[in-house]
Amino acid sequence: IHQHFVIYLSTCAVHSSSSSVLMRQVRLIINEITGSGADVVCLQEVEFTAFENDFAPALGRAGYDGMMQNGRKRDPSHPVGVATFWLRE
Repeated sequence: IHQHFVIYLSTCAVHSSSSSVLMRQVRLIINEITGSGADVVCLQEVEFTAFENDFAPALGRAGYDGMMQNGRKRDPSHPVGVATFWLRE
């Protein structure tokens, strides 16, 4: 659990940092998820663009399907939401 918390804190700290640093953090999170073998994964505070461009494609290649919360809340003042992924059988 501590390791997950550290990745989360590090990701938050670089949220406004360079895109290369943020991409490194996203890759760390994706590697942690795929290495865990979890059947279900829920992520909070995921940017809609990160879901579409990073998490969904990478986790899809690893055998996961996923969805993001209802897009009605998507606007510039609310760019984040909850993402849920599940392992395909």
